Formats: sequence, C-alpha cells, structure tokens
Amino acid sequence: MICHLHFPVWIRIWKALINMRLPVVPVPLLPGDLDVALDLQLALDTVYDSLRFDLSIDYTRPPEVLLEGEAAAWAEQCLQAAGVLPGRS
Repeated sequence: MICHLHFPVWIRIWKALINMRLPVVPVPLLPGDLDVALDLQLALDTVYDSLRFDLSIDYTRPPEVLLEGEAAAWAEQCLQAAGVLPGRS
C-alpha cells in the first residue's frame, strides 16, 4: 500500500500472489516531483541475494506458513528445479 502525503485519501493497493512477479509501483516524492518507479521484485531479489538469505533459510523444511493447492505445488516445483527437494517419482 502506498499513500501520498498530500493526497492521504488516495491509496493504492497491489495484490501479490506467491507465484507472480512483484509489481513496479510508483513512489511519491515531494510536491511537484514526479513519482519514481520502484521495482519491488528487483528490490526483494537484491536484498535476498545481498544478505545471503539462501544460507540462513532451510528450504528442505516445511514453511512456517503452510501453502495450499496451486501455491504449494508451485513452491514444490521451484524447490525441485533448484535441486533443494528431490523430484517425485
């Protein structure tokens, strides 16, 4: 959710699904300045890679928040493709 300081009643919310790329969102700056585009997926990927979260997260364990249905199947496919989980026979 992003709210502009000078237009507090104007709020934008973006839906984020686990199997979809995060959006590029406009970030308001000072009055008279144009919004800047923030690529949320690039920002998340950069932080994840820079802080080496791949070394501190055990992807062989179930997630703390369990996924269901298509989201669970998608996550399992991603982990199998990354070699973290063995493929199903």
